[in-house]
Amino acid sequence: MGKESEFELTLTRFSGRKAHVEVPEEADAIGERAFAFNGVLQTVSIPEGVKRVGAEAFVGCSNLREVELPESVEELGKGAFRGCLRLERVRIRGALKAVPAEAFLRCKSLREVELPDGVEEIGEAAFMRCRALADLTLPPSVRTLGERAFYECESLSALAFPRGLETIEDEAFQGCASLRVAHIPEQVGWLGRRCFADCTALEEASVPEGVESLEEEAFAGCESLRRVDLPVSLTLIEDRAFFDCPHLEDVQASDAVKLGQDVFALS
Repeated sequence: MGKESEFELTLTRFSGRKAHVEVPEEADAIGERAFAFNGVLQTVSIPEGVKRVGAEAFVGCSNLREVELPESVEELGKGAFRGCLRLERVRIRGALKAVPAEAFLRCKSLREVELPDGVEEIGEAAFMRCRALADLTLPPSVRTLGERAFYECESLSALAFPRGLETIEDEAFQGCASLRVAHIPEQVGWLGRRCFADCTALEEASVPEGVESLEEEAFAGCESLRRVDLPVSLTLIEDRAFFDCPHLEDVQASDAVKLGQDVFALS
C-alpha cells in the first residue's frame, strides 16, 4: 500500500496468490490495476470506507466469482472488472452516479447485477458481451444508456426500462438476441444508430412521443419483429431503419414521415 496524498490511503498493488483477499479496513481506495490479471483470486472483501475503485483494478481476474461494492464507493474506474470471465454476481450498494465504460465488458458468466438507485448513466460498453445476463432491473434514476452498453448480451430477454430514461445511444442493445419486447419510456428523446439492430427475437417495439428521427438501421435485422408503434412527433426515418425485418406487418406512423433509403428493404 502507498499514499497517493495525505488524504487517501490506496492499495496500489496486490501480488499475493490467495483465492480470497480482504482489503485492509484502513484503505480509502483500490488503485488502478491493483489486482490486474490475478488468475487465483476468487472472492474479494471490500470494506466500508473504500471510496474509489480505480481503472482496470480487477481486469482479467479470470477466476473472480462475486463482487460486492459497499455504500462508501463513489467512483468506479473504466474497465474495473473487464474480462473477469467467471464473474457471476455483482452487487453495488455505493453512491455511484455512473457505471463507467467497459466496467464489466466480456464478463461472459455474469448473471446477476444489482445497481443502486442514484446511478444516472450506464457507460459505453459497460456490460458489452455479458452473454449470460438474462434479466436486469435498472434503477429509476438512470437517464442514459451509453453506446454498446448491452451489446451482444445474448441472454437478455427482459429489461424494465426506467421511466426517467432520456437517451439510448448507438448500438446500445445490438445483438441482444433474446430480447422480445422494447417499450421505450415516454421521456426518451433520442434513439441512436443500430440501437436495437440484430435483436432477432424482438417481436414488438414502441417509440415514444418526442422522438423526431429514427436513426440508421435502428431495428435492422430484427427478423421476428411484427409490430412497431411510432410517434406523431416522428418526421424522419433514416436509411435501412427496418432493413431485413421480414415479419414486419404493422407499422403505425404519420403519413408525413420522410423516409431514407431502403427503410423497409428485405422486409
